[in-house]
Amino acid sequence: MNVKYKKFFRVVMIIVLTVVLIWMFVPTPQIIYMAIPASKPKISWMYVRDKSVLVSVADYFKESGYYGIYIPDTDYIYNTEDSGYMTVFNAVGEPGGSVPIEDKKVLRNINTLFKCRGYGVIGKEGNTIYFLISTAREHDRGIAYTIDGEPPELDFVVDYKLLSDGHWYFYEENWTKEHRLQVLHERFGE
Repeated sequence: MNVKYKKFFRVVMIIVLTVVLIWMFVPTPQIIYMAIPASKPKISWMYVRDKSVLVSVADYFKESGYYGIYIPDTDYIYNTEDSGYMTVFNAVGEPGGSVPIEDKKVLRNINTLFKCRGYGVIGKEGNTIYFLISTAREHDRGIAYTIDGEPPELDFVVDYKLLSDGHWYFYEENWTKEHRLQVLHERFGE
């Protein structure tokens, strides 16, 4: 075989191997949403598609009694004895440790959202249970459920739109340094 063809074959094999490894270990929607934020219509469609799964998880979080809950897909271990833990927080934001998720149906639904649907974070802050779908260029977008039906109470929300029945919202957060400083200045003054 010619040296030129060997070099070409080697480059092609490296590219194919890289694509296969990424495909195996990162949910496909998550790869796409890291580069291109999910649109409002796409998130509305995902809400309709995933509503029963979202309701199950939201109900579990709502009944948990914790002020704050945080489960990122990067720390979640799928289908093992170690899966099914959530980090909890009190109202001041102090961590309360890892708490097991006891409900097996909720565990399956969380697995579905992370592994099959490409969600990035599932959490709770006060009255808001959120399902992060897209994070790109310091802007997060996702679905939020509010316990009291009021708009989402996430720290850096810049946009929200009611999806249905007074409790489910599309939301967008802005995490740029300038916006964070502006919000902190508005809350606490100079």
